[in-house]
Amino acid sequence: MRAIGIIALAIACGGKIAWAQTRTATYTIRGETHRFAVPAGWATQPGKDLVTFAAPADKVKGAFQCVVMGASMPSGVNTSSELVKMLAEDEIKNRKPWAKVVDRKQTQFVGVTGDLIALAGVGPDKKDRVTVLVAAKTRGGRLYVFAAEGRKDDFQTVVKDLEEILAGVEALGAAPEAVGVGARGSFGQGSPAQPGERETGPVTGMDAGLLDPLWGMAVTGLDRSWRLKIDGNGYLLQRGDPSAMVRIERMAGDPAKLRKSLKGAMAGTFAGKEALFADGVVYVLRTDHAIVVKASGAKDGADQVEKAVRFGEPSYRTGAPKKGGVALGLPFGVEVWPLPPPWRLELGDSGPAAASLVDPDAGVRLELRVRRPESATENPFYGDEQTFATTCTTRKGIYDELPVALVGATRAMRLRCRGAKHENGAAMAAMMYRAVGGQGPAPAHLLVFAYFEAATPETPDRAAADVMQYVRFVGEK
Repeated sequence: MRAIGIIALAIACGGKIAWAQTRTATYTIRGETHRFAVPAGWATQPGKDLVTFAAPADKVKGAFQCVVMGASMPSGVNTSSELVKMLAEDEIKNRKPWAKVVDRKQTQFVGVTGDLIALAGVGPDKKDRVTVLVAAKTRGGRLYVFAAEGRKDDFQTVVKDLEEILAGVEALGAAPEAVGVGARGSFGQGSPAQPGERETGPVTGMDAGLLDPLWGMAVTGLDRSWRLKIDGNGYLLQRGDPSAMVRIERMAGDPAKLRKSLKGAMAGTFAGKEALFADGVVYVLRTDHAIVVKASGAKDGADQVEKAVRFGEPSYRTGAPKKGGVALGLPFGVEVWPLPPPWRLELGDSGPAAASLVDPDAGVRLELRVRRPESATENPFYGDEQTFATTCTTRKGIYDELPVALVGATRAMRLRCRGAKHENGAAMAAMMYRAVGGQGPAPAHLLVFAYFEAATPETPDRAAADVMQYVRFVGEK
């Protein structure tokens, strides 16, 4: 185990180091803008109060990711040292019974001294695996958690990169208020991520092909220099050289009211559809919403995207207005078909590659999100999984995992938290399903999150299980 100690020590002994080819990116955590140092080749993905980092495939032998997240201090826990100890104990008890603590150190994180614990052991894949957990409380009282896991040999390869990520998180101040969609919740999921801003460095992302039935939009024909990210409440198309960026978002509301509010806007067309042009922003008018297109960089970038985008009407089916029921498709070959009453689709709350479903009788809301990873080894929901488990621990809940079956999935898992306590003392329960399926070298990943504040933890259990019977991977068409 001496090698693991050396890894943790290397992370703990960081100082002012000038890293080559580092870029920076800004994202929002807990209502505050943060600047992140991103090592060369690493990809970032923002989530709700978290940012996930994925190591470049040519640098590691297996999936390797880490996450920086905002957190809440549990009752009865006073220091970051106590918190990271609690997280490590729960990680071993609930997720990694094969691991044990091999090192404890202090390290720089978010501009202060944080507490680090390293776990190690032989994982289910018969490989030596390492997990590093770090917690830090800033002078302003904000709490942050860092988690990384992967093969031991990969840790030895990227340890300097992890040191850079830890030391490179900097709080910049209050972020602008988010105006977006998505279910609101207090369990660490539900609200949309703030869009990030890439400041420097190469473009990363998945292949820039897309079909979103709920948005009534497709993107086809862009060459491989273009990359696609799901960022905040929209799709982000980026090209490196010459630099160009196009953000596409959905705005719910009456187009007639939008037309009146945009005084002085020029009328025209975009991708063959009626549009308004105001202050450099394009508003493509649809039946009951608008698609908002914001372009920057080289002018030919916007022209290429306009030629590649196709708009149609949103594609889904609903039951009788007072009874409910819905059938829908999501990007990357995932379908929900047909979900019986009283489930309803909340289209206005459905973000990019996502659907928001509600059972008004039970008071349960489900969020379905799909992603296509940038590489076959990447887990695009690693940060969400880690945040779910961390939040369950800090809210004094009981966490468990269970393999499940899902049509078309190569693997699927249920993650559950029961008996957690809200900050106001109310009982909480939450459920998450994670599944991978579809076809091709980079299969689709699905996350289903159910949340309910109530004294009956079986409610989200039952609701999520009912919905999962109707979810399936059908492959991209």
